[in-house]
Order: sequence, then C-alpha cells, then structure tokens
Amino acid sequence: MTSLLLKTGWARHVVLVNLTKTLLVDLCYAAKTTGLDTNRSCSNVDDLRDLQTEGYPAGGITAIEASQSELLKLTPFDLAINIASMQEMNPEIVSDYFLHMRAYLSRTMPRYFYCCNREEKFLPDGKCVRFREYPWQDNDEILVDGLYPWHQFFYTKRPPFFSGYRGPTYHQLVSLAASQ
Repeated sequence: MTSLLLKTGWARHVVLVNLTKTLLVDLCYAAKTTGLDTNRSCSNVDDLRDLQTEGYPAGGITAIEASQSELLKLTPFDLAINIASMQEMNPEIVSDYFLHMRAYLSRTMPRYFYCCNREEKFLPDGKCVRFREYPWQDNDEILVDGLYPWHQFFYTKRPPFFSGYRGPTYHQLVSLAASQ
C-alpha cells in the first residue's frame, strides 16, 4: 500500500507502523518499487526527539516500530490504513491504536481511517478479536461499511489455488471523531 500511495502521488508522505522485521521488509519493498532513496527519504523514529528532528520529507516515509506506536499521538495524518493486521492484535492493543489515532485529531480537519480485517479471529492465546468490537464510536462518521469483496480468499500452492478465510472480511472507512 505504501508503494502504491507514493508511486501514484496520492500521498505526500507515508508513516509506516509495523513489527520490526516486517517494517524492514516494507521499507525494502517500497525502495525497490518506488525508486525511493531510503538514506535521504526515510526516517526511523524511536522517540519524540526523533519525530521532532526528522520531520516529514515530501515523498518519503517515516518508519515507526509497533512497540513505539504511542508516537502516533504526535503524528499528523489525513488517512490511516490498516489491512489484515488488527486481527492479529490483542483487543487492548487495538484499543491503544484507536486512542493514538484519535489523540491527534484536529477540530478543523477530518481524519480518516480505513480498516479491513476479518469479522473475528481467535488468536493463539485463545483471545478473540472481533471487527465490530473495535473501539468505534457512535460519533464516527461511517462512509463505507460492509463485506470486503477482494479479501475473502487467500492463495495457496495447491489446487484449487485459493481458499476462503475462516469467516468473512469486513471493511470500513470512517471519519474519526475525537475520543469521548
């Protein structure tokens, strides 16, 4: 998604949040597909001081490790996107992400959040993560809500070469409201 947003010019800057190893892969792939010079156009921030000194270079990427996700409270954004990863987090962590995103909300400019995840998923520790139980608020303005038509199957190496997920995948595009 990062590569698509940067390559098409739909985003002036992308803030990537991911697990450490996956974040490295994300950055390598973005550099390969966009021609981005990661030495000049990418910032890895670990704390508030980094965020203040690195800034947001146009056409660049700011990388934040998931363990530092509280830095999202200080990060301006127009659109946040989550595809198939909140379903991998404990509900408490999902709530933290929503709090971090809502903390930066401006009263004068809408902040959008696009989320695409399975309806429910049982994690290895037995906890269940449910899309409808994410901390949506009644005053969030829902713009898109429903089954996600392109993410109901995954590809496999053996026939029939695709299989359905255990349960449907939903997506929502919302204009986030400030925390209640």
